[in-house]
Amino acid sequence: MSKKSITVLIDFDDTITTTNVAHIVLSEFAEPNWPEIRQQFIRGEIPPEGYFETPFENISAEKSIQENHIKQQAEVRRGFTEFNKFCVKNDIAIAIVSRGLDYYIEAVLEKYQITNIPIFAVPTQFNGEKMKIISKYTDVNCNQWGICKCSVLQKYRESSDIIIYIGDGQNDLCPAKKSNIIFARDALIRHCKQENIDFHRFSDFTSIQTEVMKIIEENND
Repeated sequence: MSKKSITVLIDFDDTITTTNVAHIVLSEFAEPNWPEIRQQFIRGEIPPEGYFETPFENISAEKSIQENHIKQQAEVRRGFTEFNKFCVKNDIAIAIVSRGLDYYIEAVLEKYQITNIPIFAVPTQFNGEKMKIISKYTDVNCNQWGICKCSVLQKYRESSDIIIYIGDGQNDLCPAKKSNIIFARDALIRHCKQENIDFHRFSDFTSIQTEVMKIIEENND
């Protein structure tokens, strides 16, 4: 039996990291009213761009200053760096798919000297102390702001026998449903239960690595 190709797609905030890095940035650099803007979005009073774009684009801080703060405050979940090395060793494709901003994801990976993981997130451009958010991975048929995670998944599906999805939020449900195997925590667990979707619960990447090793063994007997 030929070896089956595996791709692991991973959400970033609260999945790879132990906290939401966007909130780390906003808490330090954004205008004081950003928590209320977030609540307005949660209540459906403003569109996604009103929450995801406006507070960040109103920040007045150079990219390097923000990156230094991110590196000081953000941490990856236990076992992530080892899991990345495990994927490389076992020829497993790995990529980040996130509704977060590219520059803070890049800062965290740089902190941990991780250079091999492709990032599909929301691109930004900096001009001095100001940034501009650019939509690059959106899809006209997708109602998700910033990135269509399912479009990214579909690209990997063309070359992968098995798609493993790892996530924690509501916006992870669509790509999770189109994956072969799901590792979930927090809100994604609730959504999977509501739709009777099988999943593996996780709290760190050490447990995920153990399960993925079993998947490799089962599919290559």
